[in-house]
Amino acid sequence: MLDVETSGLVARRDRVLAVAVGVLGPDGEQTDEFSTLLDPGCDPGPVHVHGLTAERLRGAPVFDQVAPRIAGMQRDRVLVAHNAQFDYDFLAHEFARAGAALPVARRLCTLALHRRVDPPTEDLRLGTLAAHYGVPPAQGTRRARRHPGAGGRAARLAAGGGAPRTAVAVRALRAVGQGYDRGLVALARGYGVDVSD
Repeated sequence: MLDVETSGLVARRDRVLAVAVGVLGPDGEQTDEFSTLLDPGCDPGPVHVHGLTAERLRGAPVFDQVAPRIAGMQRDRVLVAHNAQFDYDFLAHEFARAGAALPVARRLCTLALHRRVDPPTEDLRLGTLAAHYGVPPAQGTRRARRHPGAGGRAARLAAGGGAPRTAVAVRALRAVGQGYDRGLVALARGYGVDVSD
């Protein structure tokens, strides 16, 4: 499970401000976690979206300093994210700036997965999907972002905010396994994710 907060929407230009990675074992239990704010070396962009001011980011590590840890956590794993292409593109550009390659061979996008499942929800936002599946909301809401201790979605993912994301992904895979796309289920099973009921 992975999430980033960024200074904008264009990966080749904007920077990652916060990153969180949670690693799940074959049994679905979390085996490792890492989250940090990052000093992007630029304006943090829309603070009203992510809540991360230049003052909060000052003194945080730069991406080069955390790249080895993130690489080790992603190697030989499936990157799972809601709108995975966005997170992947930003991480790939950050790794390239650091003179390295992002060691991700496969991605699982819970947003794309839900487009195939087509749940009866008004939208496909993570919070909406979590509510649909009966998953308690994470502490990472916009209200929490306004709190001085909040650090955006990414900074909270490894602090418990990943539970809805994980549950939404697993429940979607179970729905997919009921006849929507067996290829994704096979991919998940190939990586040790149990998607049986």
